[in-house]
Amino acid sequence: MKNLKPASLLILVIFLFSACKKDAVDYSAYNAEHGTHIGSGTGGTDGGTTVAVYYFKGTLGGKTLDWIVDAEESKGWSSGSASNRSSDKGVNTGSLTAIIDATQGQNPNIGVEFRTMQYNFDADKPAFLKAFVTTGAWTFDTDNSFTVGTKTISIQYTDAAGSQYSSDGVQTGSANIVSADVLAPELGRNDGLKIKVTFSCTLYALDGTSPSIQLTNAEAVMRLEDLL
Repeated sequence: MKNLKPASLLILVIFLFSACKKDAVDYSAYNAEHGTHIGSGTGGTDGGTTVAVYYFKGTLGGKTLDWIVDAEESKGWSSGSASNRSSDKGVNTGSLTAIIDATQGQNPNIGVEFRTMQYNFDADKPAFLKAFVTTGAWTFDTDNSFTVGTKTISIQYTDAAGSQYSSDGVQTGSANIVSADVLAPELGRNDGLKIKVTFSCTLYALDGTSPSIQLTNAEAVMRLEDLL
């Protein structure tokens, strides 16, 4: 190759760099929830329609709440699950709770707890969970205890200041599981159920002194992870 002038050499370098440049990655088809987005409330948009993976909405003490969990959990709200159980000679007894909470600090949050689960350690846990959390009307639990042989629901709420409330107690409202769809495991998450639940209830302060508050017309879509 004959000697090139500096200007010609610069043009050649630019050409080679352009020819080797990779196309931008197209993330338009990426969907962290495998296409199971549900429209609700305010938040991000997709073609003019708000989309949410999970959400909670309702009226609490006269104030409207609308918490949106999008696929990237970028709207200030996150989804999670918790387990409360004990084990005796290979038999586990306890509950699972689906939770939506504030991404920063975790308060406020709402939890829907399912009681009372009892199973052997070597049981087919996904099958057990699917058989336990069934659609239809559910009875509110009356106290903070596990009663084997019963299927009850308990609503747990923590406000922004960290004050805790529970539906455990006398109730005149209702709770209904609208749907419970099986979720495959994901990176960092077990399999589980995607549940849609509606409920209205009285929330009692756990400090024993603060007044109770009314939660009405509540609706939530939540992930109940298999933590059995």
